[in-house]
Amino acid sequence: KVQGYRIQLFAGGNTRADRQQAEAIGRKAKRMFPNEPIYTHFYSPRWICRMGNYVSQEKASAVLRRVKAAGIKGASIVKGTITIRRDSEEYEELLKPKEKKQTETAEGDN
Repeated sequence: KVQGYRIQLFAGGNTRADRQQAEAIGRKAKRMFPNEPIYTHFYSPRWICRMGNYVSQEKASAVLRRVKAAGIKGASIVKGTITIRRDSEEYEELLKPKEKKQTETAEGDN
């Protein structure tokens, strides 16, 4: 588990109707994006439906555009703890070394 991003598809209240709506949106998202994990949970005091595990905000933003184009207009990006499988594209992205900017100073070059 690492810090990353998910797409929040629904955030409701704590009623049975909110639970049903969260589950319905989760099923719809799973049909539209079958390769994406869907998480429907009760985080007191509300029902939440989220999808995906993205290590970069750029990747989450690209998926968010597709989600909104598919008709889930209220979707947004949320930051939090995500689960990365070792055989996933995101795991490979985590292993890439970070590019470091090197600045040269005039004093160090003399």
